[in-house]
Amino acid sequence: ELLGVSGYSRIDIGAGAASAASGDAAPLAARIRQAVPGAQVRSGDAVRDEEARAAVAEAKDTLELVSVFLAVAVGAAVLVATSTFRIVFTRRVRQLALLRAIGATPRRLAAALVAEGAAVGLLAGTIGVLAAWACGQLVPPVAGRLGNDLTAPAQLPLTEAVLTVLGTGLLAVLAVLAPSLSASRVSPLEALRSA
Repeated sequence: ELLGVSGYSRIDIGAGAASAASGDAAPLAARIRQAVPGAQVRSGDAVRDEEARAAVAEAKDTLELVSVFLAVAVGAAVLVATSTFRIVFTRRVRQLALLRAIGATPRRLAAALVAEGAAVGLLAGTIGVLAAWACGQLVPPVAGRLGNDLTAPAQLPLTEAVLTVLGTGLLAVLAVLAPSLSASRVSPLEALRSA
């Protein structure tokens, strides 16, 4: 109505830097309401706040979905790692039985197997973090060639990287606990049976 043009549900009016600085927005809003009775007049700050809240609400749903997917993926990874450690320790039953035969206690054997699992987890976490960072550095140039402008972080986020590696190590320890406890109880006679 204000512009004499149909098809628009909203228009943005710039009051100018001098008017905004001097606080002349209220008289301008009154003039607009007078020209278009029933018009809803809001400041740019109010509109930006509302749009920011809407964007955060939209992103929140996406982040919740990603969080659920991440939890399922981590659970599946722990189950796969547990099965893998169980298979590896079963294949090494003769070696573990020989260690028991020469005096290794189940407790020390389990501790050694858990330490082995932790080392594997820390190594896997380090390789994963470095591979993810390298991919993050490669994606922006590729996207630039496809017409999208992306930026990559200038340096590796050290705190997040260390926390990710430590978290991977912790998950590996949780995954190796049950297989190491069952493998450490192997009878020394197993070494003779396989011989």
